Amino acid sequence: MYCGECGAKLDKDATFCGECGAPVKKEKKTAHKLEEEQETENAQARPPRKPMSKKTKIIWILVLIIVVALIAAYQIIGSQFSPKAVAKEYVEALVDNDMDKIYDYLEIDGDTTFVSKEVFKETVVGENETKIKNFTIGDVTYDDNKLSAKVEIHYTEKGSSEEQTDLLYLSKEKEKKYLIFDNWTIENNIDNLIIEDYTIIVPKDSKVTLAGINIESKYRDEKKSDDTTDAYVLPQVFASSMDLKTTLPNGMEINEEVTPSSYYSSHTAELSLSNLSDEAIDTLEEESKNSLTAIYQSLIAKQAFADIKSTYEFDGGDIDSLEEEYTDTLDSLNNATTTLKQIEFTSLNITSVELEDGVLNVRVKANFNYQVEYQDYLSEQLATHDDKDYTYIKLGYVYQDGSYHLTSLDGLVSYFSRY
Repeated sequence: MYCGECGAKLDKDATFCGECGAPVKKEKKTAHKLEEEQETENAQARPPRKPMSKKTKIIWILVLIIVVALIAAYQIIGSQFSPKAVAKEYVEALVDNDMDKIYDYLEIDGDTTFVSKEVFKETVVGENETKIKNFTIGDVTYDDNKLSAKVEIHYTEKGSSEEQTDLLYLSKEKEKKYLIFDNWTIENNIDNLIIEDYTIIVPKDSKVTLAGINIESKYRDEKKSDDTTDAYVLPQVFASSMDLKTTLPNGMEINEEVTPSSYYSSHTAELSLSNLSDEAIDTLEEESKNSLTAIYQSLIAKQAFADIKSTYEFDGGDIDSLEEEYTDTLDSLNNATTTLKQIEFTSLNITSVELEDGVLNVRVKANFNYQVEYQDYLSEQLATHDDKDYTYIKLGYVYQDGSYHLTSLDGLVSYFSRY
């Protein structure tokens, strides 16, 4: 500030000029003027700003480039996890029949012993092969505050040129993909693909495999099992045709094909000729032939059952039915007008097999040759007659300690014609 009379520089708070003594005229300052003076004083008080170095400029440029690259990468990578991208990848897996990828989309929780990827590829693949020839991904519609989405799929099927449209539903999971990206998953309808708590009932102490996988004892349900059967409850199985093999304690195998569903949530292994191997059938036929031959040798020798009882007794075995049939047949033969001298079972053909209360019932058609002796009243001499015949007999067996034990017989022949 300077004196208006002589131009001398004045002190800030001076009221008279120190040179000429003239009074100093104070200028009324506006708020804007005061603000400008304050900024000037502050600028004069601050030390002069140093210019940015070249190295610092390079660092800031690199930081800017990295930030831009990260934003671009986030957008590019994030687009790969969008509903449209996930839907496209899923349909491509269907078209390519890529069961490894399709299985991963199922997101199966819990015990996967019988719903593993290997079982899926073995049992489900052939039944669910896609017919899609080509496709395009259409519009995406979001619902529930963008927590779910549906994607239009336009496609044509093999052998057709007509375009069809379907919707694929997706949901956003709570957990992020790689901690930062939205995680969209296909809403597969696995309720129709997986059956829970599938029950398999088999003869007691049998070994069981489903789709080649051994059913372990941990799946045995005590409440559903009893003295003659074991019940296994499997947490999850595919609603698909699978091979079920039941190996009985006697080594016989029951081979069946089962198809679990919401209507058929349990299966009882049934023994029949159709699911027995040729080897098992041959074994049973031979066993039946030997049993009948032994029984008739005792009958021809007129042995009472008490004489042969020890041959058929075994621990826990009930042979009352066998004793009754044997005794009745022996009585009938003793009272006949002919005497059975020889019998040979030439062939036996099994007509049916069944398991009932732990007893293996075998029904056979038995072909045999026989010889009887009788009194010829004309010549008053004993005469013989040779002939052949067949009959149907049911034999009951219990398998124990590596052997078949005969427990019952029904249908033994006591009449042999001499004509």
